[in-house]
Amino acid sequence: MARERIGHTQLANTISALLKSDQRDEIRWIYDALSVLDTKASGLLSFNGILIALTSALLGFVLQTPISGYFYPVLVGGGLAACVVSSLFCIRVLWIGWDFLGNVSEESSDGNLKYDFNVEVAELVKVLQKRTRHHHLAVSITLWDLAFMAFCAVWVIANRI
Repeated sequence: MARERIGHTQLANTISALLKSDQRDEIRWIYDALSVLDTKASGLLSFNGILIALTSALLGFVLQTPISGYFYPVLVGGGLAACVVSSLFCIRVLWIGWDFLGNVSEESSDGNLKYDFNVEVAELVKVLQKRTRHHHLAVSITLWDLAFMAFCAVWVIANRI
């Protein structure tokens, strides 16, 4: 089922109704959690950028040294690929999508327009869970890659001397 994009007027009405909603605290908590995830993913993305630069330098060093075979370049290249994958998961955490705002239903009783946020809250929880999983994957990949690249750097330096 294709969902239509929400219009500016409907978005403004939804937000103003949200401010009057009895679920305001629950939704605010979810948005605060999403904000924390965004901050953590931004920091990890910056760290991954530094790690990618260091790994690229190590790869350049390995490619210029007279080491027999392709073993070391493949190891370091695999570490570089892992950094890129972790960065992609971070970007996925930072992805902005507002499709869930279209899930607010309008109810009219006694001529008063009332908004139901139950479906929106459920969708927000799903977004929070998905982004949390992506962040955990990114952190795990980065930590394993950091340990692996440290091992590779020591190995290459020890075998070169």
